[in-house]
Amino acid sequence: MQKLTVVLSLIMLLSSCGTRKIKATPEVAMMALSPRMIIKEYKEVNRDFKTLSGRMKIELQQADKTTSVPASFRMIKDKGIWISAFFGLAKALITPKEISFYTATTKQFFKGSFEELSSFIGTEITYNLLERFLLGETAVELKSQRSLWEVTADFYRYQMADKKEQYKLYIDIEPSTFQLMKTLISEGSGKGNVSIEYLDYQKINGIHIPEKLRISAQSQEVTSSVSIEYKNLSINRQLKFPYKIPQGYKQLHLQ
Repeated sequence: MQKLTVVLSLIMLLSSCGTRKIKATPEVAMMALSPRMIIKEYKEVNRDFKTLSGRMKIELQQADKTTSVPASFRMIKDKGIWISAFFGLAKALITPKEISFYTATTKQFFKGSFEELSSFIGTEITYNLLERFLLGETAVELKSQRSLWEVTADFYRYQMADKKEQYKLYIDIEPSTFQLMKTLISEGSGKGNVSIEYLDYQKINGIHIPEKLRISAQSQEVTSSVSIEYKNLSINRQLKFPYKIPQGYKQLHLQ
């Protein structure tokens, strides 16, 4: 889990026109909807777009230290994510096949696959999963078995575990907007977890996008979190990913 904390922090660190905020209202009276109806309402929220671009405010917090990073980002859905931080001093390009970033301050760069990253942290992570986290989409496809669902005072909770119970997954859905509120991935041993909380949403040209989210990783040794705020978002513009690792930079390796 400590490795996962480090990698999440690393990815996120390098990782509006016509907008309207959507406020969650947990006071809403819970309705005893069937799992099938909950899933139907969740899927009817419009999240369909081709490209997304704008600015990010990224805050990395570990122990008593907080680092704030201004960044620009571009996303072509299912194809790639481009981030330029510190006014171009650090850039990242993440595609389904490769994770790459470089920083001018240390003259270092990294290139690696999601398979390498998954092997390093001991937990499978894919491009699709990363995209889902950033866009407020559930980490897995929801199933309608009643045994997987629980109705609480504030949300609908979906919960499942892998066959060997090496991890448990909890997904909380807000009852009035059917937006994702929180995803919690907990180690079966109970020694660590990763959570993704969605603090606010916005609506851009009919498309629902998170406005603020927080990714936290906790283990017995350390707790760290990355907060992301999306600003000045635009939907479906023509985008390119200007990215080239400068010559002479030293390559970093996962160890």
